[in-house]
Amino acid sequence: MKIQSVESFGNRDVALVRVLTDDGAEGWGQVAPYHADVTVHVLHRQVAPHALGRDPLDLASLVDEIPEREFKFRGSHLYRALGGLDTALWDLRGKLEGKGVCELLGGRRRSLRAYASSMRRDISPEDEAARLVALRDRHGFDAFKVRIGKECGHDEDEWPGRTEAVVRLVREALGDDVALLVDANSSYTPARAIEIGKMLEQHGVSHFEEPCPYWELDCSPTSATPAASREPFASRPRRPRPACRARRTRPMNRSCSSSRCTYWRRSSGRARTSSSRSSLTPTTRGRPACTSPARTLQTASCACRTDRDGGSKSRPTGSRGRSTARPGWSEGASAAVVVESTAVNTEVFITCAV
Repeated sequence: MKIQSVESFGNRDVALVRVLTDDGAEGWGQVAPYHADVTVHVLHRQVAPHALGRDPLDLASLVDEIPEREFKFRGSHLYRALGGLDTALWDLRGKLEGKGVCELLGGRRRSLRAYASSMRRDISPEDEAARLVALRDRHGFDAFKVRIGKECGHDEDEWPGRTEAVVRLVREALGDDVALLVDANSSYTPARAIEIGKMLEQHGVSHFEEPCPYWELDCSPTSATPAASREPFASRPRRPRPACRARRTRPMNRSCSSSRCTYWRRSSGRARTSSSRSSLTPTTRGRPACTSPARTLQTASCACRTDRDGGSKSRPTGSRGRSTARPGWSEGASAAVVVESTAVNTEVFITCAV
């Protein structure tokens, strides 16, 4: 069984990935959200060509080798794109074995506790507290997360005194029976993060997320409040994450922004549609890619032409996803191109083996 094609279906903020094998098996995954339209270009240029013709079950080798093949680009977008392949291959394996991915990773399906997240700093502490109380009464949440500090704030608050006030007032309004979490979005230096952490302890805060810039790996605040490093598994999967190294403090990774499962296992809708058309010329590196009819709610076709030097250039599609005739173009040449299905305003890329 070999990987036959890698497809993406998405818009500006969200993109799904489908992997098909030569015997018809398929798996679905997702690249990291936000700027997904940029990430899928990386997926088809720097990830998919290396995966074509490979064993879809040899996932560990793929996620190691692809960054090495693209060693000059070991940054966020490469791993955000690799996450789309990674999650799709886990899904494919789960379908083949008749198990959920959580079982493949050693867990089991169960209920998960959810928290209500504020996502705002442009709100007064009084209004924030009232808003969260309303959410509790309306939806029954028993855990809440608020934002403190200032995004990448260099020890500054959104305005003086806001952090202390919002933590105190939210705790008073919600009472001691709910879990309170905070997110600092890389606001503090280690020294200031320790001071804030001690204040959070006094109010029973159970989760202190991203106190220091996650890309500064030696920033390690020390307090009894569990700190959560938001560093993406994607950006530096082999280097230590910012960890709270001192007593009683344990690192907690809230999420992996690359949507990847593999490195997690080792370490144990606000979409805005886009109508713009883009072109894509993949680096095939010995594994030629070809175009294929896009399969969406509305079938669209695509074509490309091969240059004398062996390179490929994508051809724009006509209105409503239909190919526009042009001399020198042929269906099915070596390339990965974008087509747009106006039925869902979705950009579609396909990279497949010849």
